[in-house]
Amino acid sequence: MLTIMLIIVSTLTLSFIFLNHPISMGVALLLQTISVSMTAGLTTNMFWYSYILFMIMIGGMLVLFLYMTSIASNKKFKFSIKLSLTLTVTLVVLMMILILNDFSLETLLKTSMSLEMTVNKFFTLPTSNLMIMLIIYLLITLIAVVKVTKTNFGPLRQK
Repeated sequence: MLTIMLIIVSTLTLSFIFLNHPISMGVALLLQTISVSMTAGLTTNMFWYSYILFMIMIGGMLVLFLYMTSIASNKKFKFSIKLSLTLTVTLVVLMMILILNDFSLETLLKTSMSLEMTVNKFFTLPTSNLMIMLIIYLLITLIAVVKVTKTNFGPLRQK
């Protein structure tokens, strides 16, 4: 199950590069948030941290959606053939690599631990990089939102 979630997260990350419409970017970010939350919940066998991560990201997405709908032009939403081909090839390659490598995260993470050790998994070496990346991501997002919403530059949209 975790290998499938890893494939989905990798594919969504790659697809985000090719998106240019704000709504499609928002949907891709929402799907990636759901898959990362599910992966974090399956890793630790408790879904509180993944639920908190999901709620924070959805709140931020709501603010970004309101901002983008007020500023974005009324471009037509076009489905890209290049994007669908890239996603298909990426999915096939990742599945082949993970299946042929016998990459099994389930056996690594199926150790039975107490609740304290389960919470401690976030701060130990394999998953500490994910925690640091999430902290840096939230800091950069906070700085970007503060820079965008400065009121001394005038209104966001001119009439």
